[in-house]
Amino acid sequence: MFNAAPWKEDGKYFLLTRVETLEGNSLLWLARSDDGYKFIPDPAPCLTAETEGSRNRFGKVFGIEDPRVTIIDGWKVAAYTVFTSDGVCAALSRTKDFITWEWLGVGLPDTRT
Repeated sequence: MFNAAPWKEDGKYFLLTRVETLEGNSLLWLARSDDGYKFIPDPAPCLTAETEGSRNRFGKVFGIEDPRVTIIDGWKVAAYTVFTSDGVCAALSRTKDFITWEWLGVGLPDTRT
């Protein structure tokens, strides 16, 4: 687990974490806690290269990293880094249940030369 995005909502604690697969690809996984100390990960990741790749217009997706979460009007809006065959970009998506995500687009395109 790397670089988690923590928040507290309705008396519960949450961590949207970066987890790395055995193949070295990163994905995002949600963990929940009643006390802020013992976190239980959900049974499956919530955003993966496969789910992100189906919405992304920027080549094959290899990994998703560095999540940040802001709550806006009941939506959990996540900003995160996406590594693709065409470069690296910052993407935005939102969810209410961490199962269904609405892709909002790319916040920052790859500027590497």
